[in-house]
Amino acid sequence: MRRDLRASTAGAGVVAAALLAVHLAVYGSLAGLLLYYAVELAAVALAWRGSGRQPERARPAVRLLALGLTLFFLGDVCWQVQAELGVGADVAASDACYLASYVALGLGLWRLAGGRERSRDGIVAGWIDTLVVFVAGLALVWQLSLASIVSDAELPLGTRLVWSLYPALDAALLGLVMRLLGRV
Repeated sequence: MRRDLRASTAGAGVVAAALLAVHLAVYGSLAGLLLYYAVELAAVALAWRGSGRQPERARPAVRLLALGLTLFFLGDVCWQVQAELGVGADVAASDACYLASYVALGLGLWRLAGGRERSRDGIVAGWIDTLVVFVAGLALVWQLSLASIVSDAELPLGTRLVWSLYPALDAALLGLVMRLLGRV
C-alpha cells in the first residue's frame, strides 16, 4: 500500500513538472491558456470525484473544497470573457465567483480543521495558532499591497474594498491551512 502511494505521488510529481515545463514553453499563447484551463478543469473534476470517496464524516467539508475550486475555475473563465470583451477593469462578475470560492474554501478548511477528537484546550490553542498566522499574514500583505490599494483615491470605494479582500482572504486561508496541517 505504501509503495503504491509513493509511486502514485512520484508519478503525479513527474506529470506536474512536465505540465509546468510545457506551460512555461507556451506561456502567453492560446495553447498556454488552454493548458491552464485544462489543468484547472482536471483539478475540479478530481476534487469532485475525490469528495465522493471520502468517509461520510469528511464528505461535506471536502465537497465545500470542490465547490471552492469550481467557483474559482468559473471566476477564471468569467474573467477571460470579460478581458476578451474589454469590460470589468474594476469590480466585475468574475469577482463574485472568486469571492464565493474563498467562502467555500474557507468553510471547507474550517470544517476539516475543527477538532472534535482533541481536548477543548487543544482546540483553543490550535485556533489561537491559526489567528496568529492570519494576523502575521495580514500584517505582511498590508505592507506589500493592502495599504496602497486602500489609500488609492483614484479607485472607487467598492473596487478598493473588493481588491483589498483578496490578500486578506489569502491570509485567512493560509491560517486555516496551517491549522489543518497542525492537526496532521
